[in-house]
Amino acid sequence: MSKRPVNLVEKPRGKNDTPERMIRRFMKKIKKYRILDEYRESLVFTKDSEIKRKEKKKRKKILDKLREEEKRIMDPKDDPYRIKKKRKTRN
Repeated sequence: MSKRPVNLVEKPRGKNDTPERMIRRFMKKIKKYRILDEYRESLVFTKDSEIKRKEKKKRKKILDKLREEEKRIMDPKDDPYRIKKKRKTRN
């Protein structure tokens, strides 16, 4: 998400809305905006080199997955729509 501050407010939806439901909806919003994750990350210092290493590993994993998918798509022997050539027979 963005680095801009987020103001989360949860109001009762009707007169029968319980506090437990409101807390549950509020917790869902917190998870959606990753507020708790960002707070926990800010408590622990990570070196820049460690962050770069993690990002590089993540990129490599995504690229490997894409290459594997491309290889699978481009492989002609696995193509179900491939036209089989007829063999010439001698008489």
